[in-house]
Formats: sequence, C-alpha cells, structure tokens
Amino acid sequence: MTETALERRRARYDRGDLARYPRSIRRDAAIALEGILTFGTDSQPIIERLPYDEQERRYRAAAEAIAEQLGTDVAGLVIHRDESAPHCHFTLHGYSPDGMPAASRLNKGQLSKVQDVAAQAFGDLGIERGKRIGARIADGEDPSAYINKSVAELHRDLPAEVEAARQKAGAEREKAEKAEQRREAAQAKAAAADGQVEKLEKRIATYERRAETAEKRAREAEAEAARLQKRLEALADADQNKPKTRRAPVPQVEERGWGPFSWQKVTGTQNVVYLHPADAKKWRGAVLKRERDARDDAARQRQESERLEKQRQQELKRRQQLQNALIHTMTAPAAFDDAEAALWAAEAVLIERYGVQMQVAAEIARVPPQDGLSDRQIGAALYREGRDQGWKQQWFRVPTGVAREIIEMARDDDRLDRIRFRDSDEATAMLEKAREESAESARMRAEAADPDFDPLGDSPPPRPLPRSGPSFGR
Repeated sequence: MTETALERRRARYDRGDLARYPRSIRRDAAIALEGILTFGTDSQPIIERLPYDEQERRYRAAAEAIAEQLGTDVAGLVIHRDESAPHCHFTLHGYSPDGMPAASRLNKGQLSKVQDVAAQAFGDLGIERGKRIGARIADGEDPSAYINKSVAELHRDLPAEVEAARQKAGAEREKAEKAEQRREAAQAKAAAADGQVEKLEKRIATYERRAETAEKRAREAEAEAARLQKRLEALADADQNKPKTRRAPVPQVEERGWGPFSWQKVTGTQNVVYLHPADAKKWRGAVLKRERDARDDAARQRQESERLEKQRQQELKRRQQLQNALIHTMTAPAAFDDAEAALWAAEAVLIERYGVQMQVAAEIARVPPQDGLSDRQIGAALYREGRDQGWKQQWFRVPTGVAREIIEMARDDDRLDRIRFRDSDEATAMLEKAREESAESARMRAEAADPDFDPLGDSPPPRPLPRSGPSFGR
C-alpha cells in the first residue's frame, strides 16, 4: 500500500499538480484508512439470517460507498461471523487515485456523511443509520442509553471482548498518565518561557529608562559645550584687566639746511602713549590663560557629551538586541513594525499549538525560546499557523535553519509565492533559488507533455556559435 500511495503521488506530479518529484512517502503519512461496519442488537438477527453471499454483497457495497464518499477506493475487506455480533473490517487506500490524501477529508461533517452512505446498503432491510447523538440529547434520552452499555448487552458479550475492553481501559489510563506528564512538562516550559519574557520586559524597561537619561544628559552637555564655545569666541574681543597706558614727552625736531650743511633743530615736545613691556606681557598672559581655560572646559564638555552619546548608543544597541530577541522567531501576514511586535511579544499569553509553546493573535504568531526544539518544529509551527489562518502572504523573521525548513514545506504545498523573509539576505536568496527551481521544474514538465513546446515563442532560432579549437579548464 505504501508503493501504491507513492505511485499515486507520482502520477499527481506527472499531471503537473506537484512542483517536486516525490521520491518517497513520509513516515507519518496515512497510507491506509481502517473502518468497521457493526449493527445494533435489533438488527443483528436480520443480518445473520441472510445468506453468506448476500451478506458479502451488502458489506462490499457499504465499504465501496464509504470509499467513494472519501474519494478513494477499497483495498481490503474481512467479514467476522465467529464473534458475538456479525461485523466486518475494511481498509481503504490512504491516497485517492488522483494522488490526494484521503485523511485530509476526515472532518466531523464528512464522518457523519460516511455513516449516512454506509446505511444505504441495508436500507431495504429496515435497518437505518444510528440516531445522531445530538438528536438523542435533544430528545432528552438518558445518557446511559448512548454512553454506556446496558446490563443485558454486557452479559451478552464474550469474555474476549471484556478482556479487550480491559486492555483498552489500561491503554487509556496509560494515555491519560502520559497526557498528564506532557501537561506538567508543558506547564514547566510555559513557566520558564514566562520567566524569560518577564526578564526581557524588565530589562527593556531598564534600558529604555537609561537611554532616556543618557539622551537628556547628552543634550545638556551639547548645550553647555555650545555656550562655552561662544564664550571662547568672545574672548578675542574681551578687554578685561587691560593694562594702563603710560605717557612720555618726546622732543619734536625739524631738519634744517641742505646737503652736508643740514642739521636738526628742536622745535618743541609731544606726549606719546605707550604700554610698558612688563604690563603688556602680564596682560597677554592673563588673556591666554583665560582662553586656555575656556578651551579646556569646552574639551571636557565635549568629552562628556561624547561619553554620554556613546552610552546612549550602547543602551539603544542593547534595547535593539532585546527587541530582536523578542521578534527573532515571528510570522505575520504583512511586514510588521519591530517595536510594536516586541511589545506584543512581551505581553502575549503562551498557549500550546502544534506541540510547542506559542504566542498567537489574529495577525501575528511567535515561538518563544524553548529547550529541545528543532528548526523543523519551529518552522512547522509558524508556517502552519499562517496557513491555517488563511493568510494570503506570510512574512517570517527567523534564523536561516528555520527558514530552510519553511521553504521546504512551502515547496511541498506549492506556496513558495506566498512566503517572504525579513532581515535575512541568506533566507531571501534561498527562497529565490527555490522559486527558480520550481519554475524550471514546471517548464520541464511542460516540455515533456508537449514535444512541440517552444520556450522562445516566435523568436528566430539561435545563431550557431563559431567553431574554435579545444578548450581546457573546468
């Protein structure tokens, strides 16, 4: 039956419905569906009175009707007449002739229809489909009538069936114990994840507060540096503690005569204003000292401003790292805002979906850090959540390994055109390569189906290349 399922999947690929050639069937694929046809205590004597060939015909007709309802065909049927009640077991192919999995149709409504069509093979005998539980509840029947067996029926069963029931009860108890263990493990994971989220939230608040303080101090330092710079520039025109000027009488002379007979004659005196060299030197030193002090103050303020700016950048970097950690494994139907997504991730409630702890909303989903999760589990949870919610597009922000698993699942579902990756050039490159391979595979299938297929349309044939000597190399 596994080989049959694989052949039917390959036939679907040959028709062009699959983008990748199926080389094997997954280990968890449903290659067969098993069922049983039974009757109530009032109907069992009617079936037992029928000839064996008539019983076989009706059993077969019921099984084939069920297979047709599920879109597949019958693989086997066995009738049991040596037990307390006549019944038959049947097996259906897990994949329909067109290569579709029949298990995908097994929803609640379809299972109800299966019972409707199975009853048609026995309708002329006065045997009808069992009354639906919903109708029996609405009619006010005693729950013991549709939940537990009556005392007469229990006495009528064979000891083998009682033993089978006990074994089933033991198996159910084991399942319940395992489910309780899984629940406790899930609660432990959820508690650990809650603790991690709470720690990240507190650290984000601390870093936000530090970043705001650093930014305020940086603005104050920049303002102080600008004020000192203006003061420094004003020192050039300052005239503080200017030295006193001195006056000295200087004789005025006049040139008399000409040539070798010229001489100078004192005609009077004038007062000349001047600075004493010692006073000028002292005043210049004071000005230079004030300028040097102002420059040192400005340099210290600039260093403090740079230090505060560096601290602010470090706080922003830490905050960005925490924000990236919160949105590291996230998906949404559109390119989401990082800050809003991180805030949602810090406050969203954890639930268990697809076997992992997730945070899910109408238009966003996330898998927080958990021990023991593989890239396949993370990618499957994010991808299935968007697919099950019916998103037309699905954006991911995931590590490269998870992106590789998501691309493989989208390739199997022929949904490569519906996924996108954020902030990862490597993941985007892998997605583009997968799309090219899918398009090339579709083109090759088209060529195989149509020998006259011309990928160049009406363009002229390519010009032959000139002949050349032998070439060497790779």
